[in-house]
Amino acid sequence: MKFFHNYTLIFFLLFVNNLFSQKIIIVDSISKKPIPSVLVFDLKNDIRKVSDKNGVINLKHFKNSRFLNFSHISYKRKRVSKDYLKKNGAIFLKSNSLDLDQIVLSVARSRQNVSALSKKVQIIENINKNLTIPKTTADMLRSSAGIHVQKSQGGGGSPVIRGFEANRVLLVIDGVRMNNAIYRSGHLQNSITVDPYSLERTEVIFGPSSVGYGSDALGGVIHFYTKKPRLNRQKVFNLSQSISYNLIDYSKANNFSFEISKKKWASYTNFTRSKFGDIVMGKNRTHNFSGWGLNNFYPDRRKLNTKIINEDPNIQKNTAYNQIDLLQKFNFKINEDVNFILNFQFSESSNVDRYDKLNELDNIGDLKYAEWYYGPQKRTFLSSKFIFRNKSLYDRLSLIFSFQKIKESRNNRKFNSENLNIQNENLDIFSINADFFKRLNNKNSIAYGFELNKNFLDS
Repeated sequence: MKFFHNYTLIFFLLFVNNLFSQKIIIVDSISKKPIPSVLVFDLKNDIRKVSDKNGVINLKHFKNSRFLNFSHISYKRKRVSKDYLKKNGAIFLKSNSLDLDQIVLSVARSRQNVSALSKKVQIIENINKNLTIPKTTADMLRSSAGIHVQKSQGGGGSPVIRGFEANRVLLVIDGVRMNNAIYRSGHLQNSITVDPYSLERTEVIFGPSSVGYGSDALGGVIHFYTKKPRLNRQKVFNLSQSISYNLIDYSKANNFSFEISKKKWASYTNFTRSKFGDIVMGKNRTHNFSGWGLNNFYPDRRKLNTKIINEDPNIQKNTAYNQIDLLQKFNFKINEDVNFILNFQFSESSNVDRYDKLNELDNIGDLKYAEWYYGPQKRTFLSSKFIFRNKSLYDRLSLIFSFQKIKESRNNRKFNSENLNIQNENLDIFSINADFFKRLNNKNSIAYGFELNKNFLDS
């Protein structure tokens, strides 16, 4: 009955349109309901109008237009001739929501429909879509099903997939592996060097689907996709800023992003400055161990071999740290079959104290370490990506040349000792990735490629 009512409304509006031939109605192709607030525009003559609450638009505004574009956030964009609109009196738009989360990019390193995959793949949308604001990328991963994140300190976050972690879980960003020669079997904190504000989506591959990435993807693959500059958008310039503040630990993140969209090129800039306070523990201990986990005293950074009484033992002292993240991307359209994407990323943290070591006691109940911290973790990333289409040997080729520079250090000093042990790691990584995809027929396709990596380590 409701369906019949929608058709009746459409026929009524079409009848009215016959009286006023300059008007047309915009309709949902499935529900047959009129669509309000549809943007109708002619770029050539720079004319833009919006459909009313009944989905009606008047063509008198487009006297000199030959073709009109119809755009709505929930529907696929459509372009038709004005003569067609005058003849039919209506236009039907297809919903865009039916295709959300249907395409997976990581499995077989090519675009695949998620419904066609037999293995488990999880997609984590960017934080602007699901309205959550994680402090770090590690916190974002922890909130998703199937991933456990180990944290020894505030600036930590080692993802665990099905019991595997560290160098047995492969981290990939924009098609380039982050795992390198200094990834050890113990806990790793490198996931926090990826800014959650810069991510478009994250794909987590479980089990044997990760075989295409090599032996270091034994536990699975976490593939981060940063936001890509979009070509030829309606808004040429897009500027946004967001500030998040946590009243518990007084952490603050200030994010700034700027996008330029032209017909042949586009640019996207993202910058985040984060300041994280000391971690605050809960006060309720229902296991009857009232003193469990309390931080009663901590080492004084200003005085050698001195400890300070903690006025609030529920605050984990010396877990605060700072971090800055920068992403700059350019997208160039060389021609209809070739795109070139230039990608620059930089991340740097302050010293990150390892809380579990600073809270460790010796045999007489005194502090074991006066200092135990990771030095500033720096990650510099530069890549150039070429995308070729429609050749005889392939339908699509993705060719990436990349360089990464990693700088890390581990520093510790025993309590009542003047000797500071320092281990510095300086690593340069050069890599080439090539992924080919060819569709043989409607049912069969082939994906193939190669990857070369060279690590230069100074330790």
